[in-house]
Amino acid sequence: MRDFRLLWFGRVVAVLGIQIQSSALLWQVYEIARRDHPIAEASLYLGLVGLCQFLPLLAFTLPAGAMADRRDRKKTVWISILVEAACAGSFLAMAIHGSPPLWGLLAVAAVFGAARAFLAPASQAFLPMVVGRKALPPAIAAQSIAFQTGAIAGPALGGVIVGVNVPLAYAVSLGMFLLAVAAFILIKTGGKPAPVEGKLSPLESVKEGLAYVWQTKIVLGAISLDLVVVLLAGVALLTPIFARDILHVGPEGFGLLRASFGVGAMAVAIYLSRYPIVKHGGRWMFAAVAVFGLCTLTFGLSKIVWL
Repeated sequence: MRDFRLLWFGRVVAVLGIQIQSSALLWQVYEIARRDHPIAEASLYLGLVGLCQFLPLLAFTLPAGAMADRRDRKKTVWISILVEAACAGSFLAMAIHGSPPLWGLLAVAAVFGAARAFLAPASQAFLPMVVGRKALPPAIAAQSIAFQTGAIAGPALGGVIVGVNVPLAYAVSLGMFLLAVAAFILIKTGGKPAPVEGKLSPLESVKEGLAYVWQTKIVLGAISLDLVVVLLAGVALLTPIFARDILHVGPEGFGLLRASFGVGAMAVAIYLSRYPIVKHGGRWMFAAVAVFGLCTLTFGLSKIVWL
C-alpha cells in the first residue's frame, strides 16, 4: 500500500532525526558543562535535559490522547514533527553561534518534549486508519521494526556525525524531520476520526482515563513499575560521561553506547515475537526489572567498552 509505505518511511526518518538530534544535544550539553564544571556537576545538566523533555511529555500525554480521539490525526502527526523540525533548526542556529547558553538548549528541549507528547498518540491512532483492521497486526510489527531500526542506526550515525561537526548533526536531523513531514502530508488517507454521539469532553476523557488506571490494579502496577525503573535506573542520559571521561572513546564510541540499547531491545522484541509470554507475566516483569538493575550496576562499575 502506497500510504503505508509513506507512513513507514516517515516513521523511520522521524526516529532517525530524533536519535541523531538527541546524540548531538547530549554531547553538546556535556561538552559545554565540562568547560566550567567537574564531572559531578556537569552530569546534572544531562539530567536536566531529560527532565526538560520528560515533564512536558508527562503533562501533555493525557490531553494529547484526548486530542487524538477528536482531531485530524494525520495533521496532528505532521504538525508535531514540524515543531520538532523547528526545534532542530533552533539547535542548529545555536550550535552555529558557537557556545550557546545551556538554558537556551534546555528550553528548546522542553518544546521538543511537548511535541513528542502529541505525536505519539496521534501516530498510533492513525495507523489503523491507513491499513485497516485486518492488516493491523503485520503493520504494527513493521512499525516496530521501523522504530527499532531508527533506534539502532540513529545513535550510531549521530555519534559519527557529532565527531565531525555538531551543527552538521542538527542539520541532518532537521532534514530527516522535513522528510517525515513531507511523507505524512503525501498520505492520501484522511486522518479525521469518525464522529461518536455522546462523546465525553476532553477533560472528562482525561478524568475517565485516570480513573480506569487507578481502578485497574494490573495496569496501575505495570505503569508504576515502569515509571520507577525509568526515573531511578535510566543510564542512557549518562552515556556522554562514560564515553568522554571514563572510557575515553569519543563521540563515535558514545554513539555506539547509545545504539546498544536499541540492539538489546530489538533482540528481545524478535525473541518475544517467536516465543510470546503467555502466563506469569508479572513474574517475568519483576525478573526483567531485576536483570535491568544488575545490568545498570555492571554498566556503572565497568571500565571496559564492550561490557
